Amino acid sequence: EAQDAQRRAEVAAKTSALLKGYCEDMCKVVLKHPDCNVCDGFVPPDATPGVNTWDELYAQFDKLKLVGRDMIKEWTGDAGKFGR
Repeated sequence: EAQDAQRRAEVAAKTSALLKGYCEDMCKVVLKHPDCNVCDGFVPPDATPGVNTWDELYAQFDKLKLVGRDMIKEWTGDAGKFGR
């Protein structure tokens, strides 16, 4: 039974690799796109194009925070070179 489950998993993985991209096309044909949640790796399109949600804003602010920290580290390193 364990071999059967393993074989089924292998076949499912190969099938999914072969049909990658076709699953989403099939969903479009049967008018289920973008609500297609059966395709592996399907990423639904942005529900609010051109408008930032709070979660997107928080993610942008997190990136800005990290970039700002890196810039300050670089500036302090450069300032130390001039002080010598």
